[in-house]
Amino acid sequence: TIVVQITKDPIGAKGARASSFISLAGRFLVLQPSMDHLAISRRIEDVRERERLKEIVGPLRPPNAGIIIRTLGAGKGEEEFRSDIEFLTKLWRQILRKSETAPAPSLIYKEPDPILRTIRDFFTSDVERIVTDSEETYQKCVEYVDELLPDMAHRIKLFVKDTPIFDEYGIESEIQRALRPKVWLRSGGFLVIDQTEALVSIDVNTGKYVGKESLEETLLNINLEATKELARQLRLRDLGGIIIIDFIDMASEKNKERVLEALAAELKKDRSKTSITEISSLGLVEMTRKRVRESLERILSEKCPLCGGIGRIKSRTTVCYEIQREIRRVAEFSAEKEILVRAHPSVASMLQTKSKDIIIELEKMFNKRVLINADPTLHPERFDVVAV
Repeated sequence: TIVVQITKDPIGAKGARASSFISLAGRFLVLQPSMDHLAISRRIEDVRERERLKEIVGPLRPPNAGIIIRTLGAGKGEEEFRSDIEFLTKLWRQILRKSETAPAPSLIYKEPDPILRTIRDFFTSDVERIVTDSEETYQKCVEYVDELLPDMAHRIKLFVKDTPIFDEYGIESEIQRALRPKVWLRSGGFLVIDQTEALVSIDVNTGKYVGKESLEETLLNINLEATKELARQLRLRDLGGIIIIDFIDMASEKNKERVLEALAAELKKDRSKTSITEISSLGLVEMTRKRVRESLERILSEKCPLCGGIGRIKSRTTVCYEIQREIRRVAEFSAEKEILVRAHPSVASMLQTKSKDIIIELEKMFNKRVLINADPTLHPERFDVVAV
């Protein structure tokens, strides 16, 4: 029997990724039973703190097991780490026992639900409160926090107003903005975010911003502002994989470096692993962000039934030209005196107005009458042309 862990959700046409190197996450550290090392989150940069953590956790590490100290572990003491290790070690033993009797394949363990996992990973002292409008979720959260962080249980609040909770906190409008490709900057500039199967492109534009400084200073200010917003959008939309950022091109190499440094500083706030390259001569930055699940857009939306996910459909003019060519084909090989065209109302309207002269010309050419019916059930690109 082989025990594997799903480390990456299915994304698009790509299947889930599995690994035999198991990682069990606690609040302050991660246990890796099949590894033999002690590592510390790269976000803990202070050398003295890293040494202190090694001295505390080193003696606690189970034999032949790996430990990764999470960012939340900074400043914590022996008791917190011991509690995490004992819990995760016990959990691993339970997984092994279950794997000995469970048929293959079968699920033998899954992480806590997203709500509890969010509390475990994000509920720190700087979080003012957690609000829910569900009595059941409220009780579940209180019980979980009572066990994990008893001093912070009072920060779990039950929302009891008649107003929908998403409206109260402006979440609905924020979701709508997160699904739009254009993101406005406070200065009047804007970003255009385009997600494709291969990569994510982010275009920085000056928009309404003109500034009072020189052109170079104006471009620098927009690019600097854009670094903050695009880093936020990457987290908010959970965009990952290859990301191409098209900053507004600047002449000064020093200013390009400032923008790159600002971007790197903003990306440090991201829990996901990121890496960036130098700005090219065209003002492009290539970067990667670890992707373990579908983006917000892919979770909350589906392919457009009209365009099939392409993002565009044929124009009415194009469809009208196709219909005219089809009328020629049908008229040429038919003895009937009438030709019936069935099309979407918007296309039918154009045939009867802007294309009216062409339709009359075809009627004269083939000595046949062309009848046009509007059918709202048809896709704007679909039509029927038959002799009747």
